[in-house]
Amino acid sequence: MKYFKILLSLFFALFLFSCTKLDEKFRSQLETNNTSNIRASDLLISAYNSIGGSFQGNGNIWSTTTITTDEAIAPTRGPDWYDNGLWQALHAHTWNADHEFVGNGFNEMLSAQFNASNVLEFNPTAQEAAEARFLRALSMYWVLDGYDQVPYRENLKDYKIIPTTLK
Repeated sequence: MKYFKILLSLFFALFLFSCTKLDEKFRSQLETNNTSNIRASDLLISAYNSIGGSFQGNGNIWSTTTITTDEAIAPTRGPDWYDNGLWQALHAHTWNADHEFVGNGFNEMLSAQFNASNVLEFNPTAQEAAEARFLRALSMYWVLDGYDQVPYRENLKDYKIIPTTLK
């Protein structure tokens, strides 16, 4: 036991005093205006993906709009399907702001709104601009319907400006 303590303290002493002089040399600086290779079509795909995730699968917007009604009922049999009462709280209308699906649905819809608005900043074609405006309006509708207010940011270049809250 004595040898073990000596070896352990020796190991920590070597580990503690090993690399003491680190000179980091950064090769470049962060470029803030390198947006020449961003295409609006790629951003539009991102907007479609972010809005599609809320309605595919068992979570977030789909759950808060169907499980809370009698349109769908989630089975909660056995220990594997219980999920700490997530589904029962939605069905019984006993959820609060800390509920996983309520918060995630809000965040996903606002992410979709931002991604759709971001498409409009990069010179899209008329078709891409129309699709981006529709996706932005759709995400704003779901946030407004579910949460009674939606933040809307007109200018995406300056994030110091507080977004307008629409009701």
